[in-house]
Amino acid sequence: MKGQEGSAGDGTLPPLIVVGSQSKIKLEAVRGVFTKSRVEGVDVVSAVPDQPVGEQETLVGALHRAYASREAMPDADLWIGIENGMVPSPSFEDATRQSWVDVGCLTLVSKKPFCKSSGGSEGAASSPKEGEEGGGRKLEVRVLWTDSLPIPDIQVQAARDGQSGRILKNWSTLKDPHSELTGGQKQRQMFLQEALQKFADGLWLRGYDEF
Repeated sequence: MKGQEGSAGDGTLPPLIVVGSQSKIKLEAVRGVFTKSRVEGVDVVSAVPDQPVGEQETLVGALHRAYASREAMPDADLWIGIENGMVPSPSFEDATRQSWVDVGCLTLVSKKPFCKSSGGSEGAASSPKEGEEGGGRKLEVRVLWTDSLPIPDIQVQAARDGQSGRILKNWSTLKDPHSELTGGQKQRQMFLQEALQKFADGLWLRGYDEF
């Protein structure tokens, strides 16, 4: 993970991380943490609506991106899927009114196991999962969540269908609405990178240095 960018130090190629997207924001977030590794993006489908709604749909999108990137580039060492979704959240101002937040889900699928205790921290929860690889070998899977970003009511309403009231459209057409809503103080890349960094720091403290 840490180390000189683009160099494995022994003449071998650095580990290859594949992200299930060509989004510059997502790729730069991964590169900002895993500086020793090669990071490439691949176009995949998320298998969920353009605007995922709820934690489950957001998680499914992130997992599908990770596994689809593995299918596209099976020789990589780590595959990452990233998906942002709208998630309902209780309103602290009015308990009878439902508010919404944007939250990012990052799934990491690895050929090699992470250390036993690599849990994330507040704002970057990490959940261990197992996947099946060819030949019966287990893939190591981690699920991370970013800090949430409150979505203004006017933008929630804009995402709703006029007849059914269901959320069918993206709550923002901007590539980086996080920057706009925080007054430029925190871009979307920072939300993603912080979640990855907290997870990676936990691994480094335990001597894990695969990526």
